[in-house]
Amino acid sequence: MKIPSSTPRKETTITTSENMSDSTRRVNKVKRTPISMWKSKLPWGVLFLQKFTPMRVSQWKGLFTWITYILTYCVYATYHMTRKVWSVAKVAMHRNCSGLIPPPGVDPSDDKWCQWAPFDTPDGDQKLGYIDTSFLAAYSIGMFGSGAVAERMNLRIFITVGMAGTVLSCIGMGAAKEFVIHSMDYFIIMMIIFGAFQTTGWPACVTIMSNWMNKDRQGLIFGVWNTHTSVGNILGGVIPGNYVETDWSKCFTVPAYTMIFVTVVDYMFLIPNPADLEEADLIEKIWIFRNSNEFSSELVLNNDVEVVQDCGSNEARIYDSQTIGNDAIISINDTLENPRNSNHDEAIGFCKAIRLPGVFEYSLALLFAKAVSYVFLFWLITYLNNNTKFSATDCSYLSTAFDIGGAIGSPLIGYLRDVCGKASACLCVFMLALACPLLFLYNLYCPEDFYANAAFLNVLGILANSPYSLITTSVSADLGSQPILGSNAKAMATVTAIIDGTGSFGATIGPFVASWVSSYGWNKVFYLLIAAEAAAIVSLSRQVVKEIKGFRIFSSGRPQNLEEGLSGFPQNAERIGEQ
Repeated sequence: MKIPSSTPRKETTITTSENMSDSTRRVNKVKRTPISMWKSKLPWGVLFLQKFTPMRVSQWKGLFTWITYILTYCVYATYHMTRKVWSVAKVAMHRNCSGLIPPPGVDPSDDKWCQWAPFDTPDGDQKLGYIDTSFLAAYSIGMFGSGAVAERMNLRIFITVGMAGTVLSCIGMGAAKEFVIHSMDYFIIMMIIFGAFQTTGWPACVTIMSNWMNKDRQGLIFGVWNTHTSVGNILGGVIPGNYVETDWSKCFTVPAYTMIFVTVVDYMFLIPNPADLEEADLIEKIWIFRNSNEFSSELVLNNDVEVVQDCGSNEARIYDSQTIGNDAIISINDTLENPRNSNHDEAIGFCKAIRLPGVFEYSLALLFAKAVSYVFLFWLITYLNNNTKFSATDCSYLSTAFDIGGAIGSPLIGYLRDVCGKASACLCVFMLALACPLLFLYNLYCPEDFYANAAFLNVLGILANSPYSLITTSVSADLGSQPILGSNAKAMATVTAIIDGTGSFGATIGPFVASWVSSYGWNKVFYLLIAAEAAAIVSLSRQVVKEIKGFRIFSSGRPQNLEEGLSGFPQNAERIGEQ
């Protein structure tokens, strides 16, 4: 059914056409009937605002596009904020107490007074690594199932449940100090629950953004939007950094309270798909039709005439009077609960999704690239605390320089991706190749000057996080909507979950191996990171070759669509060769 564009409405009028039967009565100037909140797919906050404006909600599409960008940005920023908290809090659980002044009543000869059991042992770093691994294992395994569930339920509800679970898990971690819990099993169980709920954010947010996005500037838009990862990490470093030396339980509870506010706003105002706005108009028309007791009439809304005719069995036919062919048969009762539309996409299976062109290569590359980013996420503060003279608070602040670099690199590589004609693999390999020597130099000359160290970390953040950002956003969106899928829009969440879930295995393995290798010296950790970056380059080599072949074919040097960019040859390559 075509929903015609319209002008702002002042009143709703239902009239009968001249050729209607005598049994149909004439109704003039029927006032707008409010739609029950329980009968609409739109959030309650949107329906509440609708009561104070004469406009249809579909006329707010431009406004809600911006609202969706901002809400999804804030949602995933808080996901990453709570995720970063553990890397700050664990500094207070296992650190060197010799240079600290004990509070009154504490034996100064106790060299473990500032640590928290069960991490107050010589193998404390390894135990902290087990906690990291429990979170990341739950995250990586849960991501595959999360994408499948996200395709089969309302994404707004899906995100709300995930955020609520994340808040409760965060508060549970902070409760360990308040209730003096020293059980290793408790920390592991809480982090597994925490990791499972964290998986709800990414596939849902990327799918919602793709639904609303202007495809012509997808790389830049996704690049700017993806800075939420770095912003969340910065907030997750700065906010807990204020409490890490005084009360580490607040490192968890304060970000959790912030996430509660974002969760409520998300539930009240987030619209997962712009089609929901059009369905809201349809619901309103059927509601008016049903309550007017008309069974054959012309429905006039905002000067748009749509003919409503009885089809029997409590069904109505609605179509634009100017395009009689575009009609839809709608059950008046069912439409109020579940509006019918022409999009009946089926969720794509895991096996089919993994066989899509490019999905496996980019998933493998993300595995190594994400391992590097998460080693920095979980161990940079510990590395700075052990290898520099900075305080725990300064180390927390300094770690944000790496995330600031990520915030710069994400829109930068997105813009370059748009300019270079979706040459995603070439751009990722270029950034990864530059990161390798810089990692070696940072380990060799780790500056003792705060600002010099921050500058080093800024550049590292740009080079290490940019490929990770591009693959998880623009590349995932492209691979989930490539021509081979036709018009099926439900593949997006599954493809995104597969790519990010595979990358999360790297995020699981990386910090765990780093915790073990660090006992042999931190220089070995940096060699490990360089090897991971090199492995990511090798994983994308096949895609790089295909993109280069694609550039050679076109005189413009730009593949015309994603399928051509991935395969290296256009669909009409044979025709070009013959000419």
